[in-house]
Amino acid sequence: MVIDWEHLAVLTGKGVLLVLEYMVKLSAFVVTAIVLSANGTFGGKLGAGFSSLSAGLRNVFGVPGDLAILMGELRTYRADAASFIWEPGGYEALNSILAYLNGSILYLDAVGANFSNQPFTTFFAAVIGFFSLYLTARLLRFYRQKGQGSRLLNMEQKLGERVFRKPAEFQKPPAPKPAAAAAAVKEIEEKPAPRQESNSGPRTVKPAFSAGSENKFLQDYIRLAQNGGG
Repeated sequence: MVIDWEHLAVLTGKGVLLVLEYMVKLSAFVVTAIVLSANGTFGGKLGAGFSSLSAGLRNVFGVPGDLAILMGELRTYRADAASFIWEPGGYEALNSILAYLNGSILYLDAVGANFSNQPFTTFFAAVIGFFSLYLTARLLRFYRQKGQGSRLLNMEQKLGERVFRKPAEFQKPPAPKPAAAAAAVKEIEEKPAPRQESNSGPRTVKPAFSAGSENKFLQDYIRLAQNGGG
C-alpha cells in the first residue's frame, strides 16, 4: 500500500488550522466576557481581557463538568432536602451550589456597573477585543479554504440559485462564444456603407460630362479638323 504523504500532510495541516480557527473564535468570546466585567480604563480592560485568557479558557472547559455535578446535587436536594443537608458533605455541596450561583450574580452586577459608569469605554473595548480575534479566525478560515468557502456554503449557494432564480432566466440564450463574436464583428466591418439619402430621396453622383455633351464635343473637334483648323 502506497501512502500519499503529500495528501496526508495537506489534510493534517487543514485539521490543525480548523482546530486553531475554532480556538481563536472561542477565545474571542472569552476575552469579550472578561473585558465586560473588568474595571479600569480602556487599555486596562483590554489588558485584563487578554492577560486572563488562559485562565478564562480553563474555566470554560471546566464548565460542562461543573454543570453536571451541580445538576446531580440539585436532583439529590430536590429528592430529600432535609437528609441532603445532614448527610456527610451535604452542607458543603449546598454551599458550592450557592457559591456558583453567587458568582454568576456578581459577574452580571459587575457588567451592569461598567455599562452604567463607563458605557462607551466598556462597549468599544469589548468590540475591539472581540473583532481582533474573530477576524484572525476568519483569516485562518480563508487560508484553509483557499477563498472558495466551505462545501456546505457552496451547496447552499447553488440551491439558492435554483430556488430563487426567476423562470425567465432559465430561458436566456447562451452567451456567444468568442469565435462567433469575432466573426460577427468581421462581417459587420466588411459590409459596405449604406447609401446616403437626403430628404428628397437617395443621392446620386452625376458624371462631369453626360453622354450628349461628350458626342457634341467630339463632333465639333472632327469638323474643326476637316476645315484645316479654321
